Amino acid sequence: MSGNDPNWSIIVAVAGSILALLGVLVAGVFAAVTQRRHWSFAEQADACAAFLGEYSKVYICYARAVGDGTGAQATSTTAFVEWTAFNHAMEVLHLMAAKEIVDAAHDLDHALWAVGLKITRAEVTKDNWGAGRAPLDTARLRFVNIVRASLGNGKEPLERLTGRPEDDDPIWHTSP
Repeated sequence: MSGNDPNWSIIVAVAGSILALLGVLVAGVFAAVTQRRHWSFAEQADACAAFLGEYSKVYICYARAVGDGTGAQATSTTAFVEWTAFNHAMEVLHLMAAKEIVDAAHDLDHALWAVGLKITRAEVTKDNWGAGRAPLDTARLRFVNIVRASLGNGKEPLERLTGRPEDDDPIWHTSP
């Protein structure tokens, strides 16, 4: 080698080291983004599940209040629902969930308000509970389908969330 010839072995070694470091850096960034996306997905899924759990507790309180008549005697739903856990679950959604999920949760909350007011005004009774609860069932199904679509679990929307027979099913009118 003459004095003017570049030392190719050193250039190749340095270039290889730089490319290796660049590969490690790119892999690290990719791993961080993937981990963040995984945590975001898991946190949103957990927040949505907690919200639905608290919604179910409120729904059961509504059904009991209609069934035993205490709802018609109440001046507000706080007489038969403890709202703290539901409101906490809603706030967690505000912090963790995508906008379309939060909007669907607001729609479900709105339906709870509307039906709750009708219960306290004695507009929803045992005799019309099926029709009275319909806005809740519709809003819950919409919430679940939006969550499934948003989190990538539901390519096709669900048509129902329960195997419960319809209110007009003969099973409810037969005696044992």
